Amino acid sequence: MTSLHTVPAYGLFVIGLLLIPSLILLLAAIRTLQWAEAAADDVSRIKLHLKSQKAILVRASPVPGSTGQGKRADRWFSVRYRDRNAWEHTALCRTSRRTGVQFSDDQVLPASGENSQA
Repeated sequence: MTSLHTVPAYGLFVIGLLLIPSLILLLAAIRTLQWAEAAADDVSRIKLHLKSQKAILVRASPVPGSTGQGKRADRWFSVRYRDRNAWEHTALCRTSRRTGVQFSDDQVLPASGENSQA
């Protein structure tokens, strides 16, 4: 006769203690990967927008705290780019799949060889 082994109650408790944190870590890792993928899509979207304006992206870094969660999935980036006349700009850029790319606070940087004497 074969007997089925039963798991004692404390065994189920231990399994639960191991399983629940593992599931939480797995969900956090999945969410982080989704955010990284969305950020990469956003940078590609910014590059395409600048290319259509005959400009070149120098750098795009996410603004802390603009995770793009909730109803408004917009993400903000601090962007540095060169326009078609080789002027370098800094700007804030809002992007999402829904709204596209929008620039604000665009500032032209002085040329590196320029004197600021009056």
